[in-house]
Amino acid sequence: MSLKDPILIDPEVCRRYGALHIGWRLVRSLGAVEPDIFLTRWIAQSQASLKPQLMQLPTCDNHIQAYRRLLRQMGVDPTSKRSSVEALWKRIRATSVWPIIHPLVDLTHVLSLKYRVSTALYDWDRCTPPIVLRLARRDEPHWGIGDTEPVTLPEGTLVYADTQQVLCRHYNHRDAVPTQVTADTKNAVLIVDGAPGIDLGVVRQLLNEWELLVSTFLGGVVSDAGLVSCPEG
Repeated sequence: MSLKDPILIDPEVCRRYGALHIGWRLVRSLGAVEPDIFLTRWIAQSQASLKPQLMQLPTCDNHIQAYRRLLRQMGVDPTSKRSSVEALWKRIRATSVWPIIHPLVDLTHVLSLKYRVSTALYDWDRCTPPIVLRLARRDEPHWGIGDTEPVTLPEGTLVYADTQQVLCRHYNHRDAVPTQVTADTKNAVLIVDGAPGIDLGVVRQLLNEWELLVSTFLGGVVSDAGLVSCPEG
């Protein structure tokens, strides 16, 4: 399928939620799953340098509050269904332990917390593009990581979906099991979720640093990239 427009925002989402902006990178030919010593060292050093900031980060942080406002606008309690970056931050703050999942995921977690911006990774070969940020349809199911079985979403839930399935619900609350990054992943797509109150420049910085690190440590080649924004006004 053509990659002319692999990531899209449905116009109805823009009408309902305003100035959303998302950035993405498609990386191909990822190297070995086991990280080399340089990536391991970079992750450890980055985690150590971020730890004091994470321990003291207040819930009134501008980016955390931007996602909370958006969740409230969706009719969702942001203390029960948190944005992915807030959920990751609270998990680490509570346990002082960083999750170890996959080198690409671990690297992305570091950048997500560094910039305090929510991100998502999907195995591109398990997706059927385009991936569209849209409103859920009636009785649409989603099998999220951590769910014991697929759940039926309320109609109108803000979701990412490809042509076959919902990939994430409540914008960036929970990613799907079938498209998660695994040891077999060779091609992956990163999506960075902006929100009103989060500067587009921050999204760009995260994307650019991620691209550099993935090519340096994992041998991946970014073949496609983009930014998608709702029209202002």
